[in-house]
Amino acid sequence: MSAAISDLSSLAALAWDPSLDVRPALLRVQADLFANAPARDAQTVADFETLALGLLPGVDDAAALAVARILAPVEDTPASVIRFLVARGGDVARVMIGAAPKLPAGFHPVALARNPDWAGTVARRADLTGADVEELARLRDATADLALAENPAAPLGGRALAQLVDRARDRADLAEALLRRADLPATDRAALYLSASTAERDAIRGGIEASPSALRAVPLPRASREAGEALVAFAMARDVAGFEARLAGLLGLQRRLDPTGPGRDDLLALALVAAGIGEEECVRIFLTLDDRIARSVAIVFRLAEIVRSTPRSSAIRLLEAILDAPLELRRDARHQPGHGPSARTRPGLPGLARERTDAALPRVASGEGA
Repeated sequence: MSAAISDLSSLAALAWDPSLDVRPALLRVQADLFANAPARDAQTVADFETLALGLLPGVDDAAALAVARILAPVEDTPASVIRFLVARGGDVARVMIGAAPKLPAGFHPVALARNPDWAGTVARRADLTGADVEELARLRDATADLALAENPAAPLGGRALAQLVDRARDRADLAEALLRRADLPATDRAALYLSASTAERDAIRGGIEASPSALRAVPLPRASREAGEALVAFAMARDVAGFEARLAGLLGLQRRLDPTGPGRDDLLALALVAAGIGEEECVRIFLTLDDRIARSVAIVFRLAEIVRSTPRSSAIRLLEAILDAPLELRRDARHQPGHGPSARTRPGLPGLARERTDAALPRVASGEGA
């Protein structure tokens, strides 16, 4: 019935008939007509504004939400109607804040986001500026952080990105969302290496290797053969604490490495490569330091492949990014080229390492040896 009546003032009068509660239906129909109109001149907008503001106070939340979903994407929706619907709160407000092409004057995104119920919705808007993103990241709201990471239109960079990456070290959901972004720089992907899948980790190592930031202007001091043998001795004695302390010392780290924790196996290989430990010693460490590693053929082969294929400069940059700490490599060590395809290894070492690995793995995997 109402769709056939073109006089909006007549509809408004009908809405106040005490014997009928047609306000929700009238409002939804007129909102739909307004949204789908081929053109909306100033008078049409003004008439709809009068009608909507007259009907909205008398409808329930379900009707208000239905109207909000209709009007939110419409650029000509009157600012007064947007304000009224936002003031209603709940899902109605979230729909309007999230989808309105242009927020009314005074509705600054960050000001809205200070309401924790709206922070995530604001962070998903497509019109956020770089300044908006920085202010949203500064709120330290977990929902807004995740929404920013998942919002492909959000211009992440600078301090805002650094803050999100830092928080993502302790939040798997945030790390995964950031890693899905095509615009995430290689160095920030490296920082989230331990949260990445195996395929993503392989891509991250390749990205760091190709990045100019992986290059160092000075020769890299490499741990001596004696230092490598000392690490092997700790590993064979199953002295994880002593091993970790010795390796951290070679890297100049003032914090724990925890290289044998769950999901941190790659960290062990990267730390050994960064320190300049020889391939043979690395394989012996994988086979003796930790039972969980030693008893898995797949893990040992994977770590050995990381040792063989990762240049030291890349391992150093990866380790610094993962740990968020600079490495101060020991200066009293010999200067020798590192691992990787371009490295020079001692005669016979790669073959010897592979031979020992292949011989030892069946026993380890079957539980006959460590």
